[in-house]
Amino acid sequence: MSLSDEEIKHIEKLSRIRLDPGARDKLREQLSDIIDFVNTLQETDTSGYQETPYLERFSSKLRGNTPGGELDHEEVMEQAPDREGGFFRVPPVIDKEQP
Repeated sequence: MSLSDEEIKHIEKLSRIRLDPGARDKLREQLSDIIDFVNTLQETDTSGYQETPYLERFSSKLRGNTPGGELDHEEVMEQAPDREGGFFRVPPVIDKEQP
């Protein structure tokens, strides 16, 4: 299925983007491929397969949001390669010269 110019322009308007003609053609091609793929999936006969509702029983086992053991501040600071006044000293990551 190929999308029309009006449909692509409508998508641009909804997403608040403006595409150049080359990008518009590429988007049309990619979206058309996606729609064709979804249509193929919808046409696939799955009547010989059972649904898999049992997957809902499995849940992610996440650890509780409870505070754990704390590290001793002095012990941690002893391992720091560079420190100053009880804090880690790190090299600057922002160049003061750049805006």
